[in-house]
Amino acid sequence: MRLRTMCCVLLLAGFAVLAQEPVKPAEPPKPVQVPGTFVEMNQPAGFEKATSFTGFMNRALNASIMVTVLPEPYSKTIANYTKEKLEARNETLFNAGPATFGAAPGQLLVATMKANNASYAKIYGIFGENGQSVVVTVTVAEASAKEPGVWDTLIGTVRSARIS
Repeated sequence: MRLRTMCCVLLLAGFAVLAQEPVKPAEPPKPVQVPGTFVEMNQPAGFEKATSFTGFMNRALNASIMVTVLPEPYSKTIANYTKEKLEARNETLFNAGPATFGAAPGQLLVATMKANNASYAKIYGIFGENGQSVVVTVTVAEASAKEPGVWDTLIGTVRSARIS
């Protein structure tokens, strides 16, 4: 009797689970136009449009995402992001590799920097098209970069940048 009751309960629980609506996956973020540029990218949750530079900021994370458009070819811009040139700006390059931004080829770089008695992680997305270059620069306090999900979100944001 007890076994029969338990089987009935499990069977009913199974039907209840099957009757529930399936969980819909989260909508991927939609790119937004970065004001004053021809660049669009995902705006991460918790970031607001910056008022003193072109891009986004999050005060709680001590993080910024700055978008700079340069009227020069990509080859000239990327030449300013070598290990030696970053070291001259007090930055240490940790990783660099090819990346695609929309249809434009480019480079994704990761560096660190010390400033104002604090350590920062930096992510650069550099690409260009039609004689113009785009530099997406993320600067985030190292402590914030180590918080769960923050680093992956910021890398994804940089990789989402594209010429609109």
